[in-house]
Amino acid sequence: MKSFDNKFEGKYLGNLGQFIGQFSKIKIDEIDCWWNQSRNITLIINDGEKTINCSQKLSDIIREFNLDDNTDELKKYSVYEFVDGGKYVTHLIENKAI
Repeated sequence: MKSFDNKFEGKYLGNLGQFIGQFSKIKIDEIDCWWNQSRNITLIINDGEKTINCSQKLSDIIREFNLDDNTDELKKYSVYEFVDGGKYVTHLIENKAI
């Protein structure tokens, strides 16, 4: 994943709220978030219906601002798809509308 001026070499899919649906529920595995800080956080959507990984920088933001307690706040962050098919939520906010 390369970034130039806060832009990623990937296809922008919208913000997380647009990508998973405005009324979808997000959970963060507590072990993944607090006891395994060397890895990126995985978001669990609608009780495991879908999962998506966070970038390292967004994972740090989640920990720093305790966003595991306010997961609706995560819906404003951007989702990108890369050449390998991987989709990631990044710290970038392209569109504030949810």
